[in-house]
Amino acid sequence: MERMLGGEESTHMDMVNMLLKLYKNEKYILCVEQLGLEEATYLVTFKEAATSMSVLRSLWQAHWLHQNRPKQDDVAAWLEESLSALEDGFADFIKQMEEAGWDQSQIFLKVPKEPVLVLEHLDQEV
Repeated sequence: MERMLGGEESTHMDMVNMLLKLYKNEKYILCVEQLGLEEATYLVTFKEAATSMSVLRSLWQAHWLHQNRPKQDDVAAWLEESLSALEDGFADFIKQMEEAGWDQSQIFLKVPKEPVLVLEHLDQEV
């Protein structure tokens, strides 16, 4: 949890409350661990009711975040903006997938039961 939240311990509860409120309508919570000016790690935890579509939504949001790096360090505002983009753009993404021949009912993305760490760069330390 400390890795996902970062910062001082006294701010952890504020961050947890903000994330729970921000992701109340999603079946996952996505956090950003900023590693520098050019890199960020996206950490996702899935709620009990998560589905394949939840995994796909979290991937869509992580991709949006990767493509739309903020100018300032307000991660909460950046996450909120990405959730708005998800609400506005995910249905169109699904439509484009279906037009390309994908069957949404045949999308099977396994919701991890155990923690999984995927590093974009294999030389990063955990």
